[in-house]
This record gives sequence, C-alpha cells and structure tokens, in this order.
Amino acid sequence: MSVDKKGLSVSDRVDISDALARCARAHDTRNTKVYADVFAADATLDLGEHGVVNGISDITEFFDGSLVGYDYVQHRLSTSVIVCSKDGAFAETYFSSRHVRRAAVGGDTLVLGGTYFDEFVKNDDGWRIRKRVVKVEWSDGNSSVAEL
Repeated sequence: MSVDKKGLSVSDRVDISDALARCARAHDTRNTKVYADVFAADATLDLGEHGVVNGISDITEFFDGSLVGYDYVQHRLSTSVIVCSKDGAFAETYFSSRHVRRAAVGGDTLVLGGTYFDEFVKNDDGWRIRKRVVKVEWSDGNSSVAEL
C-alpha cells in the first residue's frame, strides 16, 4: 500500500471520496439509512445560522424532515482537497445543490453553492464523517423553495 507524503494511502483517499459521494447521493435519493454508513455515531452537523445537529440519530431525523418537501434534489460535488489530520483526515469540498419544489410561488428552483468542511475518523467500519460544517456561499433562484 502506497502512502502519500501527507500520510494517507490511495485507498484512504478513495474511501473518503466515496463517503462524500454516498452522502450526497443519500440526500438526493432521500435514503437516510445511508447516513449510518457515512457519519460517525457521535457526529456533529454544523449548519451555521440554521443550527447544530448532534449524533447520527438526530442527523438522520434532520435530513428526513428537511428533504421530504422537495420534488427533486441534486447535490453535485466538485473540487475536493483531502489531507491527513491529527485524528484522521480533513476534506474541504465544493458543492452545489439544486432544490425543486413545483408548488413554490415565484419559481420552483433554488440552487445553493458552498463548501463542506469535513473531519473524518477511521474506525473498524471505515472512514466516517465526525464533523461536517456546511458553509453556503451563494444562492440563485427562489429562496421560498426552502420554506417547507
């Protein structure tokens, strides 16, 4: 197994990238059971001004409730930088997410763009997100789409 000068193997990087993609896909398909395979049991989800959610059960419940009102959701991940950290790994990943609610007055689409800041920990089951900070940096479209 080759390890880069930052202390992560190619396999580690692939596994972390896969966890990021599975999390995005779980949002889009509303398959909240996947979160247990992506987030650590004691994970924290920091949504900035929208609050902090602690623990996998509450994170799952949060996404269950917040995604249900949309007709369509698509999260796209782009540039991702993954580095070794003291306790595991850290990933900084750009995202854009399209949210569609056809019943919304004023237009049916809201697009958000920003960055996920993820702290990863590796346990017996693989790499898990221990802490995710979501920073929305821009939006386009009808903000009332998010008012479920």
